[in-house]
Amino acid sequence: MRCIFCGTDSADSKSVEHIIPESFGNSTAILRKGIVCDKCNNYFSRKIESPFLNSEAVRMLRQELGLQNKRGKRITEFAYPKVGQEYVKQISGDEYLICTKQDKDVNELAVSVKEYKKYLQETDKILLRHNIYVSKLLAKIAVESFIYQCGSSNGVCEYVLNDEIFKKIREYTRLGGREMWPYSARRIYSRNESYKGDPFSSVNWEFDFLFLENGEVYFIIVMHGIEYAINMIIPNIEGYRNWLENNSNRSPLYITIEEREKNFLAYAKSMFTKEEKEELDKLRKTNTFNIN
Repeated sequence: MRCIFCGTDSADSKSVEHIIPESFGNSTAILRKGIVCDKCNNYFSRKIESPFLNSEAVRMLRQELGLQNKRGKRITEFAYPKVGQEYVKQISGDEYLICTKQDKDVNELAVSVKEYKKYLQETDKILLRHNIYVSKLLAKIAVESFIYQCGSSNGVCEYVLNDEIFKKIREYTRLGGREMWPYSARRIYSRNESYKGDPFSSVNWEFDFLFLENGEVYFIIVMHGIEYAINMIIPNIEGYRNWLENNSNRSPLYITIEEREKNFLAYAKSMFTKEEKEELDKLRKTNTFNIN
């Protein structure tokens, strides 16, 4: 078995790979030992994930959401958001949940919401600012998520390691210099968005892929309400911006199955070989083709 990033023998690797950092709320999207070698795993942890996770805005977000680090500890260093006392959560749109031990009238509650809105504005300004650590983290997550979604078999890993389509983004993730691979970042829902109407739950992350007719493939992930998109083929996001403009700025995560299939078939028509197209037609005729 070989590491998907550096290609070295990884059969004796001892570490699993968390696709999204464990300290950012991920305990389920994990690649088994050997898919990423210990050396690359350690590099990503020190050189990419740590600068991201320990930036002030992300530490404030982790404190607000009560996210634990690998040792089970939570951040409590900031005066705001308040810890163990009164706190405010934006659970959707203009709906806020306020937890407090004090009796407060409507005006006092409004002051709490105003203070929280100011905090949101200031931290989002930083979280949405482009930087090299987020770019490399997204590139890493994109490659690993492709393997995860395709079943994480040895065959899939070899395909990602050897196919030219992944070469540039793999090399950028592991060996790239200071020139940043561009990405899109925008908030599409609140960081504490409630799950199925439950105000005490929230959506940590969700991801998928967008295939375009011009041969580009975008990895789309939403983490705590911020949608990120990165082109897995070339360092350019114009295709994604054009797609958003032509699709009413909807997130590709929430388009219909029919739209997903249409996008993928257009991609396949322009990129697949004759043999691959014939294989795809067979899958569609036997109802085993699933774009999800």
